[in-house]
Amino acid sequence: MAGYQKIKKMKLSELKQWINSLPDEFLDFNVVNSQEGIMEEFTYRLDNPVIAVDVDESDSEILIFTNPIPDNDGESTPTGI
Repeated sequence: MAGYQKIKKMKLSELKQWINSLPDEFLDFNVVNSQEGIMEEFTYRLDNPVIAVDVDESDSEILIFTNPIPDNDGESTPTGI
């Protein structure tokens, strides 16, 4: 597929190392999932608060759940990153 780049998935060990490198003054910061994009000539960022984490052992994945995003019809659907 032309123009397709495989995205490297982060390992928990990488996330843990990064978190451990943060200074203590960041401990009270909120955690959000940010998604960035470009619409026409504007760059935008959507932040969704992280509300829960879990482990999916069968797929060897750490799940990070964000606040539900309302659909166009006003209904909310929980999302994970």
